[in-house]
Amino acid sequence: LPGKVKAPGEGAAAFVLKRLDDAKRDGDRVYAVVRGVGVAVDATDRLRSEEALRTSEERLRRAQRFGGAIPFEWDALSDRLTAPPALNALYGLALGEPMDFRRFLACVHPEDRPRVEDDHRRQSDWRAPYESEFRVTLPDGRERWVLSRGEALLDAAGGFRGVAGVTMDVTAAKIAEADLRRSRRETRARYRELRALYNNAPIGLALLDRDLRFVRVNVALAAMNGLPADAHIGRGVFELLPGLRDEAEPLLRRVLETGQPITDVPIEGATAQEPGLRRHWIDQFYPVPDDSGAIVGVGATPRLSAVRWGVASRMIWAWVITIPASAAVAAISYLLV
Repeated sequence: LPGKVKAPGEGAAAFVLKRLDDAKRDGDRVYAVVRGVGVAVDATDRLRSEEALRTSEERLRRAQRFGGAIPFEWDALSDRLTAPPALNALYGLALGEPMDFRRFLACVHPEDRPRVEDDHRRQSDWRAPYESEFRVTLPDGRERWVLSRGEALLDAAGGFRGVAGVTMDVTAAKIAEADLRRSRRETRARYRELRALYNNAPIGLALLDRDLRFVRVNVALAAMNGLPADAHIGRGVFELLPGLRDEAEPLLRRVLETGQPITDVPIEGATAQEPGLRRHWIDQFYPVPDDSGAIVGVGATPRLSAVRWGVASRMIWAWVITIPASAAVAAISYLLV
């Protein structure tokens, strides 16, 4: 450097470093010689590896955040989808087959395709997290349900540059969900059928709890007892039918204790609604278990008997008495004659 070194400010200096041979050649004044060893390394590959590692870790974190599935990243500018090979298998594509947005839509079931396109359009416009569920048609014609969750990727200026998220196979869950809906429909249908049969059966039907209170009663039995069906619920059977206690209560208790049904039992008595009118029933009592097999109540199916057993018994006694007596009178008359 010819001349003096001029300092631009206090505590500062300016200097020029040159190769020693060049300085001698140019006639420069050499103030000091700096000796050292340096190594230059091309770090491009290392930087790329570090960037790839950071990207992979971000995809992994994203997959964990969204519940664990196949991570993907779609670049809107290049229309390039980056994902592990499992994504191709999920969509029924060959290993290594490239996938862009058009190829992705071609895999989506035709009925779901417009909705998936709308989801994608809203994602690019709103730039908010999204969730889309759709069917994929596989090459062999089978259908697979896929759930895709993700978020918008933005550039430094805040512009939309793609989507990153996870995709998962939810076919098993959808099948289970459909089976559950079908089971519920069938259960509701059976319940309606049973309820219609219960309410319209020509015989009386009732369910009693372990305290012998009415839990359920149908229209036919309510009519037999002379009370509306709702007036039975929660009330004791012998509160409404006190005249039946002596005959019916021991039988009901036996069913609760033994778990064995008792059938074709003739019972006679009066109801609280019409205490002066004696009625005649043929009863069936059967145990009602819960899921564990414990007896939680008694079912009863009484029907009014066409035979009045009290009258019948009196008629039988009349026959027992009058027929022999008549025969005796006839025999005496024959002998006298």
